[in-house]
Amino acid sequence: MPRFRRYTTIAVRMLALCCLLLPPQLMAEEHELPLLVPDLPPSERTLDPDFFVQLIHLLQTQVSHRVLQGSAEPVSRLLQRLEAGEDACVLGLLRSPQRDQYAQFVPVAPLLPMQAVIRKNEQSALVGSPEDWPISIQTLLDNPDRHGVLIERVYTPALQQALSDAQATVEFIGGAASSQRVLAMLERQRGDFTLEFPAVLQRHYPTAQQQPFISVPLQEARELIELGLYCPRSTWGSYSADALMQASAQLAREPAAIIRLVKQAHGRYLHTDDLAQVKRYFAARRQTPAD
Repeated sequence: MPRFRRYTTIAVRMLALCCLLLPPQLMAEEHELPLLVPDLPPSERTLDPDFFVQLIHLLQTQVSHRVLQGSAEPVSRLLQRLEAGEDACVLGLLRSPQRDQYAQFVPVAPLLPMQAVIRKNEQSALVGSPEDWPISIQTLLDNPDRHGVLIERVYTPALQQALSDAQATVEFIGGAASSQRVLAMLERQRGDFTLEFPAVLQRHYPTAQQQPFISVPLQEARELIELGLYCPRSTWGSYSADALMQASAQLAREPAAIIRLVKQAHGRYLHTDDLAQVKRYFAARRQTPAD
């Protein structure tokens, strides 16, 4: 009997130690997963605001914890909160090596890659006919007489390198409503070209008749871009990222609902070949075990 009590005492102490090692949030019966969305003007969002609401709903269906849609804040503020290790994840971000240093990325949905955007009446002079597409970004950047107006944002390594070596004048625009400002500058002939996501153009110009530009695919940007969320590099953040990674993996295994959202966001820009690429993206995700 004393031996039994001794074993019981050891078991109780081990259980208490495990509880002490867990943060209070994880000891609760229901773990809350706040998802914050950048507070950008509707015309500035990469995807329609409803996309994020529906995406959060889809994630909620795949996790046992309660997913909360937190108050929206500027991107810069949300990144500061991530870096400070606050208990919240941020939805609607692109992956970058800098952000990977202080936060954990969870891929959720693909975007069509950036394209070159120019005024319609300058197509033949700048990019030729569609038979010549996709073009190299160097077609625009190697001309010192050209002026590009671009947003301060995350670019793929290939595009970032090309922009760094550009002979053309490249002006970067930051701050609120930067997409709207850049497109307005282009329309007013205060620049010759920009780079933008098709989903943003669809958001700004729902019909082709409304759009004063053409968008041209780039040789340096043929792969889909992953849109996802970041969680802080903390015990809470790791737990939350794991749960959301499992939810994202489950959506990839049965992707019909999330593919509908991607099609809705890209509208007329999502062609048959693009849709096939989106489907291949989710097929590849199904072959990759969730971390």
